[in-house]
Amino acid sequence: MSRTPPFFSFVCFVTIGLLSIGCTPTIFKSTSPVQASPKPSATSQTKQTQQARLEFRLQKPGTEADLYSSQQRYRELRTKQTYLRGTARQANAKAIAQLEQKLSSFYGPAVLTYTDFQQIWVESDGTSTITVQFTPAGGKKLSQVTRQIAGTGRALGIFWGTQLISNSAVDAIYAGSGITGSVASFSASSLTPQQVQTLVEQVTQQLPPPPKPQK
Repeated sequence: MSRTPPFFSFVCFVTIGLLSIGCTPTIFKSTSPVQASPKPSATSQTKQTQQARLEFRLQKPGTEADLYSSQQRYRELRTKQTYLRGTARQANAKAIAQLEQKLSSFYGPAVLTYTDFQQIWVESDGTSTITVQFTPAGGKKLSQVTRQIAGTGRALGIFWGTQLISNSAVDAIYAGSGITGSVASFSASSLTPQQVQTLVEQVTQQLPPPPKPQK
């Protein structure tokens, strides 16, 4: 069944680890049908505890300068990783992992997690766009946290484990009500297509069961 809910699109995306700061979110409507998320297998369910979590986290106040310099370094390391070989590649990968931990430190604890998600899917437009539909309670949280940082320059970061895959600041026009609509789309262009699919499958396995209909 095709649905066209209002979407909050993170229009500034991470590409090869480059973080985007101070960008304006856009409200739009999706014309593509909601794709059914794949059902987890029994084997994959046993590995759930080892899977990374998809989390929305708020940037800490006063970290803008350090975040900017760190993002530049992260971009350089990710670019080098594409052509390095042998021990140099291993050393660079270690530096990337350390810098991911540093980038993570610029953000607070998760304000939205898989427990706030109702459904997740990859858009069928050939891009790496991932869409999350929130539960009613999760949608309220999204509105609250975006209202909190609207116009401040602070970003709402989206993490998969320790890796920051997308982030965007929220325009001041949302200071009153925050972002509404209970659906958020973001680009995971720093991930490979296989990683994007793995992310969606893992989050699907972690989703809480739908509430039972009331009698």
